[in-house]
Amino acid sequence: MTTTTAVPQIRTVAGPGGCWPTHLQELVLDAALGDLDQAVAAFSEWVVATGFDEVESGSFRVLPLVEHNFEQLGITNEWSAHLRGILRRSWYENQVMLHATLPAVDVLQAAGIDVVVFKGAALGVLEYQGVGVRPMDDLDLLVPEDHAADALEALLAAGWQPGDVPLPRPLGALPEAFRRFRHGAPLHGPGGYDADLHWHATEAWCWPGADAGLWTATRAFELQGRRVLALSAGDELLITCVHGLHWNAVPPMRWVADAVTLIRSESIAWPALVERACELYVEPQLVLAFDYLVRRFDAPVPESVIGALRERRPDRFERAWFEALLHAGDMRTLAAHYGRYLRGARTDTGVRRWVGGLAAHLTYLFGCDSTNQLPAEIGRRARTRLGRRAPGRYSSRSAPLLSESDGHEPEGLW
Repeated sequence: MTTTTAVPQIRTVAGPGGCWPTHLQELVLDAALGDLDQAVAAFSEWVVATGFDEVESGSFRVLPLVEHNFEQLGITNEWSAHLRGILRRSWYENQVMLHATLPAVDVLQAAGIDVVVFKGAALGVLEYQGVGVRPMDDLDLLVPEDHAADALEALLAAGWQPGDVPLPRPLGALPEAFRRFRHGAPLHGPGGYDADLHWHATEAWCWPGADAGLWTATRAFELQGRRVLALSAGDELLITCVHGLHWNAVPPMRWVADAVTLIRSESIAWPALVERACELYVEPQLVLAFDYLVRRFDAPVPESVIGALRERRPDRFERAWFEALLHAGDMRTLAAHYGRYLRGARTDTGVRRWVGGLAAHLTYLFGCDSTNQLPAEIGRRARTRLGRRAPGRYSSRSAPLLSESDGHEPEGLW
């Protein structure tokens, strides 16, 4: 008679919000990315600290990669059954999610719309060589910006429903002002799973034509019997770092695993990555990310790349916007809000750039139905803010770019 070892139920719990891994999370990453000695030591220390019965959600997402690394290194221990069970569960859940969401690709392709599958699904197949190794919550799809409204209309007609991001009315319309304000929209599918429809790959670049360069470097791959497009490894790395350096209630420490895996693949065209980063004005994000990855995980990023990325000095509003993303997950100052607006208006010139689309931007930001509602809404928010103001509150004049406790700001970033 064959017997199986029961894998105890592991409870996931909320962890501290942020974008930088904590010490315990770094131990999980060491177990997932390290060599034999480093992986064994880090995992042992982590088990002693956690008991492996209550795992915060950010770390749990990396445990399938820990098991994959252990299999590659030939590591077995008393926790191997736990890890194998987590990897199998991840594989099953990813297969179910893809089965439910990939019909969105079929809808778009049938409508004659080019579509790129990126982030989790593409990384799982192309970089991790195993869909289960890299857990996914949804399917990320990028369509050309000028076909965004057609793509949304096709998916809505196929039964997909808007998610938690308010869309303009009439439903399905995506005016340019909205596309400059938001990079995409989550959609809930008939199969009960979500797909994120992007017309820009991230919120860091929402100006017209920003993603044109990404489309020139796509590559084809097969995903569950479908021939689909993926981004280049360099563009995926850029997006991984930019998306990762964003405050999140569930610590997105997975960005570290994705970035290190991409860098170690030796398929990054570094000159092209620097050119793309400059083209998209995300050099500061990459400087912070690469500095951390090199220092903490010995990622083989050429020094010349980081040096080239340091050359541009962002203006005050861009710095305020970036600082807000890193620290609070919200936009805490008027300068940060204005910095976000200016990124969407980057292709405009003269007075139009500085104020031309600001009313439309605020309309979407505040959830108003029209610009006519803006004066009343701004007044209401101002009264609320004044009522809550107290001595010692955050001030845009005194706030540092990075808090002293972070320890992740490389010398000479600005």
